[in-house]
Amino acid sequence: MVLTIVKDLDDPFKGAWRINIDSWYEFLESIAPTLVFVYNIKSSLYERGIKYVAGKLLKLKICNLKDLTHKWIFESKEWINMSKRIQEKLVIKNLYSNQYFNDIYHENINVSELPLVVYRNRDAFSVLINSQEINNCQDLTEFEKVIKQKLEEKNLTY
Repeated sequence: MVLTIVKDLDDPFKGAWRINIDSWYEFLESIAPTLVFVYNIKSSLYERGIKYVAGKLLKLKICNLKDLTHKWIFESKEWINMSKRIQEKLVIKNLYSNQYFNDIYHENINVSELPLVVYRNRDAFSVLINSQEINNCQDLTEFEKVIKQKLEEKNLTY
């Protein structure tokens, strides 16, 4: 996706600028503290939709992180509001398992047990919240407390 800004300022560039949005997010992640929420399901329609919804109907735990952040297949209002508060100070990135295993985060953190929350500050990567801690959370309020506690350990707040 490319964002084009056009404004005639009578300058040598004729006021047209192009910014590749994907590159912008990569740049932001490289300089700003980032939280990466890694779901224990793949990004395919089958995994995100059919398998997850069938699991919810059968009361199976497919992905506790998705259970905490979503209402059925859509992000919950509570999660959206919480994400907005976090994004005032940190960059947020959501990855599904297949995306995580092909991403820079997996190259720097050799953890295969998902879900998890990865913390990145420039070139330093660490697991902020592991799968056991996520799976122990009963609701989004409890999950937010864990996030705040873990960030406070790194002298960060939101």
